[in-house]
This record gives sequence, structure tokens and C-alpha cells, in this order.
Amino acid sequence: MNLEFLKKLNFNRQFETEAERERVLKHAAADSLASGKRAVPTIIFFEIIMLGMWFLQGGFFSSMEHIAYFIAYTSLLLCSVAAYIILIAVGRDIEHRYRLLQDLSVVYDAFMVIWSVYITAIDAHYNGSFSGIVFITILVIVPVVSFVKPVFYVIFHVVGCGLVLAIISVYIKDDVWANIINFSVFAIISLISSLTYYGVRISSYKRQVMLEDAAERDVLSGLYNRQKLGRMSPVIWKRCVEKEMTLTCILCDIDDFKQINDNYGHFVGDEWIKTVAEIMKQSVHDDLCFRYGGEEFIMLLPGEDLKDGIHVVEMIQEKLKIFPQKPGNIDVTLSFGIYEGLPSAEGDNIEKFFSKADALMYQAKRNGKNQYCSERV
Repeated sequence: MNLEFLKKLNFNRQFETEAERERVLKHAAADSLASGKRAVPTIIFFEIIMLGMWFLQGGFFSSMEHIAYFIAYTSLLLCSVAAYIILIAVGRDIEHRYRLLQDLSVVYDAFMVIWSVYITAIDAHYNGSFSGIVFITILVIVPVVSFVKPVFYVIFHVVGCGLVLAIISVYIKDDVWANIINFSVFAIISLISSLTYYGVRISSYKRQVMLEDAAERDVLSGLYNRQKLGRMSPVIWKRCVEKEMTLTCILCDIDDFKQINDNYGHFVGDEWIKTVAEIMKQSVHDDLCFRYGGEEFIMLLPGEDLKDGIHVVEMIQEKLKIFPQKPGNIDVTLSFGIYEGLPSAEGDNIEKFFSKADALMYQAKRNGKNQYCSERV
């Protein structure tokens, strides 16, 4: 195994941008959450059944062997209950806490591997034989149950294998090499399944993100479309309400766009839409830029005030003036409406901000175009 292969275990090179990586991992976290909600309760159920049977037999503390097994199954039960509670809590805000779910998966899987080593040690100590069935099962199933980078499984395998091989050499004197070979084969199968499953799921999530992105993006400008605005704006509004943040809404329109199409052709008009969109993306994070319709664009600036909005507008105007390759070799101007307010849970909604910014933009046009009008509540 060379260093280049180890680097590929993270699959980082499959992502073209950081934004794409985060969106893919959010899909993965949601899927992992669903898998965890099925797998962890199943483990809890069987642990309760196991402890219940021991309770009915009265064998909890009858010997050190029973105590050792009781500790093992009780620890797994308590850890699984804690993991399930955290899963439920994280699931309420998976959009912003998906990294916590990833960390939880790593910790829980590491615990499962160490726990299986402990069970294997108890079996070897008290029964003098190595079946390794629990350990092998854990190695094969864990990569499928949760979504964890294969690089972690390399670490899990090295630690787990080292411990189990040490146990075999201490307690078992016969057929040591046969057990080592059998165990190694299953360990390799587990690692391959982890690599394959992770890679397939990453590719699947990436295709899903690409399809979603295609449906949410305006083909001409490359900005989010009005449908995406309709889905994102309530989320932005809610976040501003919860964090008591201001929201600045900027509505932009290309001046005399109909005359541009009539005099220079629709190709030049389309190129100017692309150019304005590119300048906007250079000035504001493209997740906050939307093509509102025709030659109109909207920018949402959560947590920013009127001064910040004016700065963005002046930056766009300046970049527009010095843009090196102007479609049709003509100059184009923009009119802006800038509205700042404090979103509230009662009364107002984001449509009011759109309407106010739109009215301010038309006021800028009436005042002579190539300017902005602003208002703060």
C-alpha cells in the first residue's frame, strides 16, 4: 500500500469545489442518520434481550466470567442508547450539524471494534478457543452500517487486528496460523467492502447533487433560479429571526435591456446576463445570488446592514465599468434597490423585503437609472 493509495482513501479528489464537497457530505450524513436510526435500535433490542435472559437465569454475578460478559453487553447497551439519543438530537438540524454526525459515527464504530476485541478476549480466556465470529461480523458489517471514511477503517483494522493476534498468541497455542490466515482474509474483505461501499455512495451522492444543482440553477446565468429562491429564502429568514440578524435585500435590473436585444440581438443580451451574473458572483457568495427573472437579479445578505449592501452595489458598478470584454462592445448600466430590515417572527415576511427592494429599484430607474435607491427600517 503506497502513499498515493492512502491519499485516495479520503476521496477528496472527487470534489471540484469545497461547496460541492459539503453538499455531498450533507447527503451522506442524512443517509448515515437513517441507517443509524435502524441499526442502533436493533443493537439495543438484542442487548436488552441478552441481559433479560441472564437476569431470568440469575447468572449476572455468579462468576467472573458472567461479570465480564455482563460488563461487555451493558457497556454496549449504554453506549448505543447514548448514540441513539445524540442521533435524534442531531437529526433535528442535520443541515448544520452534519459534521457532528460524522464524528459520532467514527467514535461509535471505533467503540464497536474495541468492544468486539474485548468479547473475543473473553471467549479466548474462558473457553480457550478462537471463533472470532463476533469480531469478524463487526468488521464486515460496520462499514455498511454507517458512513465513515475508509482511512478510519485502516486504523480500526490495524488496532483491532493487532489486539486480536496478540490474544490468539497468548491464549491459543494450536492452529494459530490457520486462525491468523482466516482472520486476515475477513479483515481484507471488510476493508475492500468499506472502500467499495464508500466510493459507490460518494459517486451516488455526487450525481444526486449534480441533478439537484441542474434543477436549481438558471441555465443561462449559472445563478440559482427563482424556484431555488423560493426554497432558500424562508430558511434564510428563519435563521435571521433565530439569530436576531438584519437582512439586506438587493434587487438589480439591467437598464434598457429591451433596447439591447432589439438593437444588438438576443445573443448580446444573453452574454450581458452572463456577464452581470459573473460580476455578482465575484462580489457576493454565489449561494446568495439569484436570477429573479428576465434581466432582474436578487442578492440576499443575511447579517449585513445597509452600509454593507451599498458597498456590494458600488463594487458591482465599479467592476462593470472596467470589465475587459464587454459583449457587443457596448456599455451597460444597472439600477439597484437596497432594503434593510430586521426579520421578525410576527407580521413581516421575506416577500415584503422583495417588494420593498423592487419598489426602490424602480425609483432608481425613475431617477435616471445607473444608480441605487436604499431604505432602512
